[in-house]
Amino acid sequence: MGPPVRRPQPQPGENPEPLTTALWSLLVEDPTGTALPGLTVDIHRGASSMRSSTDADGRLTAELEPGPLAAEVSDANGAWMTATFVFEVEAGDEVEHAIVLPQAPSGTSLPNPADFVDIGDGLLVNVGADDVSPPPFEPPTSTLAAVRADLPFNQEPIVASWLLAPYRYTATMPARFDIDHGLPDGTVVEVWQPDLAVVAWQRVGELEVVGSQLEGPVQLEATVPVILVER
Repeated sequence: MGPPVRRPQPQPGENPEPLTTALWSLLVEDPTGTALPGLTVDIHRGASSMRSSTDADGRLTAELEPGPLAAEVSDANGAWMTATFVFEVEAGDEVEHAIVLPQAPSGTSLPNPADFVDIGDGLLVNVGADDVSPPPFEPPTSTLAAVRADLPFNQEPIVASWLLAPYRYTATMPARFDIDHGLPDGTVVEVWQPDLAVVAWQRVGELEVVGSQLEGPVQLEATVPVILVER
């Protein structure tokens, strides 16, 4: 697997023009470390976006204008989970991101009427089969799935993070988290999701550690990634 693309370094005596863009490199692998070629990568900036794909080495390199951006990595065949994350670049930056995409599971059947159900890896949502709305041109669903996966984020330490499927379906979903967190009582944990409409991470709830539990009101509105961060 080849290294990420780098900008050529100026030679002695050269006086290069100031850089006005950032060089961004993305590597996408599966959980075994195998590169994932041919995945769709949509890069969003405000109301505009550009589309590309990972190469044979699972990489994508692009020159990006400064500012906040969102990367959306998806598989047209649906074999892999969709990952979305928000980041920001400045002129002259050389930014590298690496993500691991898990395979998309079959999902958990949703109850009717609504009730709390573990949709995967300790993420529980209170939702019913009739409550979930698909995005345009997508079929209805009676299942949801969540898989633990790491994503780039601008705060640390990250307690846990999930990818959700099917992607970008909407519903009002009170959420609970049943995970081994190892945090002391009284620790505050923030819950974040990416919002492509404003190209930003949005805080959707706040939890407090009480014994082994994470307690507090959290409401998810869409099946996009969820990140828990210790404050």
